[in-house]
Amino acid sequence: MLVHDDSPLRRLQVRLERKQLLFFDGIRHAIEIADLAYERLRDTLSPITLNDQNAPFPKLRATGAFLDSWVIIDAVDRLRGLLQLMPDEALANSAITRRFLEESNDVRSLRNVTDHLAHRADYVIANDSTALGILSWVTFQPGNNHATSFVITPGTIVNLETKMVNPTGKMLSRGVNLITLSAGEHSVNVSELVEKIANVLRHIETHLTALNLTDAQATQSGSDMLVSVEFHFGAQ
Repeated sequence: MLVHDDSPLRRLQVRLERKQLLFFDGIRHAIEIADLAYERLRDTLSPITLNDQNAPFPKLRATGAFLDSWVIIDAVDRLRGLLQLMPDEALANSAITRRFLEESNDVRSLRNVTDHLAHRADYVIANDSTALGILSWVTFQPGNNHATSFVITPGTIVNLETKMVNPTGKMLSRGVNLITLSAGEHSVNVSELVEKIANVLRHIETHLTALNLTDAQATQSGSDMLVSVEFHFGAQ
């Protein structure tokens, strides 16, 4: 996970103003959600190889892949909004934050396509897309120096032209790489996006560490409290 238990984002103390805490909590939640969704997405796509190309494609596997892909897009869009409007101006206006916002700008455009699908149906059709978008990725096996490009086009089968991911010139690791979600004319390389999230997270944690907020007597804000209430039902 990107945000560990000893992360500065989880060690925030109540000495920060309530509004600052709210923004940092929102940032942590967005990053943790995107991180978890990406791990699940890779696990969902990993079993799909040429070895089972003739087997029936599990429909729920496609549903799960698109679910987590769009969860990442929504989480990053929320993260972008928090970074743009956060009360910590030094962090909001830093070069690393501005670069992240610029490099993730396609996230907003991509999200708007499916969030307003009813109003943008003609646009989606004109761009040979689908209601859920198009998901593509590359699987790499270092042992035999072999890479395979895949694409899922969900929904009713129609004559669409889809672009496969070309791994030429890209750095690849074992397993699933270069996961790309497309809708309309917009596309986002989710794998590269997660790396950019990690970069901005390191910047935020360095910033928080420099603020020297450690206070052993203060209540930690990253505790994620769980409360339970037990009910007993009697004759009355």
